[in-house]
Amino acid sequence: MPTMLLPCKLNEEDRALYADQLAHLNNTMEMLRAERRSINSKLKLRIDKMQAEANKISGAVEAGEEKRTVNVIYEDTDQPGIVKRIRTDLNEAVDTYALTPEESQGSMFSPRPPWLGDPVESPEA
Repeated sequence: MPTMLLPCKLNEEDRALYADQLAHLNNTMEMLRAERRSINSKLKLRIDKMQAEANKISGAVEAGEEKRTVNVIYEDTDQPGIVKRIRTDLNEAVDTYALTPEESQGSMFSPRPPWLGDPVESPEA
């Protein structure tokens, strides 16, 4: 038997069923929208962190150098109260600076100043 798609009046049962389905669909869509906002926010944070790292690397490559933590030692200079910092990886002077009064005076209760180096133990006889 052939069929046709024709308008039909909805009864109360049909309306109630469709109202429930519509409410469920609207709730599900709102939950998905909230999830999408959360995911977008998390992805944006990840992308921003990656972009910052890419910018850092790009800047280092472009400049041909970057900042790194390097061990330094301190050496006395010919000038009293002036010490020289030397980077240990290249054995090059980084800078010289004047000791503060506290640094130059020292204290028997404070830790050993770095410009004095490690203490040398006296050989036992």
